[in-house]
Amino acid sequence: MRLFFALTFEDEVKRQLSQYRARLADHALQGNFTREVNFHLTLAFIGQSSVPQSQALTDILYALTERISCPPVLEIAHLGAFKRKSCDLIWLSIAKEQHLMQLQKQLMSLLATAGYPIDKRNFTPHITLGRNIVMRAELSELLPPAAVLPVRSLALMESKQQGGKLVYEVIDEISLS
Repeated sequence: MRLFFALTFEDEVKRQLSQYRARLADHALQGNFTREVNFHLTLAFIGQSSVPQSQALTDILYALTERISCPPVLEIAHLGAFKRKSCDLIWLSIAKEQHLMQLQKQLMSLLATAGYPIDKRNFTPHITLGRNIVMRAELSELLPPAAVLPVRSLALMESKQQGGKLVYEVIDEISLS
């Protein structure tokens, strides 16, 4: 199983995120857009893991919430993109608020202590709107309106393919609402 840690949202927030995705799709020539049910903010991607490792990761999830408070809301900052050769992964940038950055840093510390490999790149908090996007307009023309997104939970999640669709399933979570 492919596992990751994430902040999740209530359905109402996911519907709001769908509006940003729809606006992006209206200005794209092509792309694979994130399904509403899959919206989340990844804190750490673990990758392939065994069932025993998933239990150890669940323990890290609970240890994390004992050490640090999770952000109750996230603030949208702007649209951004990870550039690829001919297309982009486009996302909503999330403001680097102190609680969020401390949460992610503490998670990485717990993972390193448990022997998991750590991504050395700087953490860029974001919510993916689509992959393989080819735009017909500049992203700067699509400035998203400011918004605050309440966080539902801190979760350990599994990423898998079902019926040709990407599905994210909660392994365990701690409610923040």
